[in-house]
Amino acid sequence: MKSISTVLWFLILSSIVTGWVAVIFAFNSETEAIAGAVSLVAAALAFGLPTLAIFNSLKK
Repeated sequence: MKSISTVLWFLILSSIVTGWVAVIFAFNSETEAIAGAVSLVAAALAFGLPTLAIFNSLKK
C-alpha cells in the first residue's frame, strides 16, 4: 500500500469533520427544509470526495 501524503490526510480528516457538522445541522429540529437539504448535499460531497481521493491514491 502506498503512503498517502499529509495534505491528503488533512483533506480527508477536515472533510469528515465538515460532513458530520453538516449532518448534525441537517437533522437539527430548528433547521428549515431547504437549509437541511443543502446541508445534506454538502455532507455527501464532504464524505464522497475524500473517499474518491483515497481510492484513487491507493489504486496507483
